[in-house]
Amino acid sequence: MILHERIKAAVEQRLTLAQAATPGPWMHVDYAGSGDPDCTFMGCGSVITMGENVLGGAIAAPSGDLYPRSGYSPKDDMAFIADNGPDRIIRDCTEDLWLLNEHALDPNSSHLFCDPGCVGGDCKRCGMEYPCRQLRSLARRYDIPTKDGANG
Repeated sequence: MILHERIKAAVEQRLTLAQAATPGPWMHVDYAGSGDPDCTFMGCGSVITMGENVLGGAIAAPSGDLYPRSGYSPKDDMAFIADNGPDRIIRDCTEDLWLLNEHALDPNSSHLFCDPGCVGGDCKRCGMEYPCRQLRSLARRYDIPTKDGANG
């Protein structure tokens, strides 16, 4: 499988996961200060969906660890989860698929006899040696090593 196909498979896998998740947008609700002991654990709140058909449904809540260890930050964890909901991932994957298409191997390249996964062809978008910098950057985002074995 050439680099382009490996990246596409990784992006599509992530996109499929996001599309199957509870619809968003997701929102971090911090109940700190509510005075209701059933609504909070150390003031970290939870993550809920604001999706039209499931409005207010809980997505994530801390486990209730009574003895938080150093570096454990449930409030920040909840905020991070909310900020990385399916709407954002779908948007990011859609953009990544567009970039992947834009920076494909140019079929009119002078290196037509070169294996499309090799270094030596030309990127159809920027005319740089394939895989171009943008494609290598995309590979790094999905932890896919490039032809030379490096991740970038």
